[in-house]
Amino acid sequence: MRKSCTDERLDDFRTDVDRRFDELKEEMNRRFDRQGDEMNRRFGEVDRRIDKVEVELHRVVGRLDTRTRAIVFGNLTLSASVIAGFVAIAFALP
Repeated sequence: MRKSCTDERLDDFRTDVDRRFDELKEEMNRRFDRQGDEMNRRFGEVDRRIDKVEVELHRVVGRLDTRTRAIVFGNLTLSASVIAGFVAIAFALP
């Protein structure tokens, strides 16, 4: 039995184990590369969605700014009209 376990057979076994680990390493690298590509694609989709949301947010903020300016201008106009009315009444009284 001991005669069948020679150094040459151990070297063959080691070579075979090394080859199998190399194959396993290559397969794992291929799988990680595919998963990395998939993750990059998904993150790209997320980036595009965030960009769309940012564009929409800027548009909404711009509309709110326009409305806010209109409201402030309207309030100033009404306030000036009320003050002018009070001044006209004050000067109209004898």
